[in-house]
Amino acid sequence: MVIANTKERSGCGWFIAGCLLGPFALVVAALPSLKKTPQSTLSTEGYVPCPECRELVHPQAKKCKHCGSELLPQDPTKKPCGSCKRLVSINEEYCPVCGYNLGAGPMP
Repeated sequence: MVIANTKERSGCGWFIAGCLLGPFALVVAALPSLKKTPQSTLSTEGYVPCPECRELVHPQAKKCKHCGSELLPQDPTKKPCGSCKRLVSINEEYCPVCGYNLGAGPMP
């Protein structure tokens, strides 16, 4: 009101306008903080590692979207190693590549 009077404007009018428009300005200023934060975009559950680049791909994929290598159909007799992610036979006790104990952890 004081600033409006010093600029030869109606101080009372600007005070009333400020009282009416002030709450609206606060709501508009708060809107960006009310936006939803994006949820996790992808779940890795059910995905399998690519045998070439080790990136996770859909189990039904025929080609890796990361490295472009051809993917073989999933073999139910194989599973990924817990350490190097190479596919090994489900009957193997240790990974033939890195020596990871497929039942309990790394080899002693």
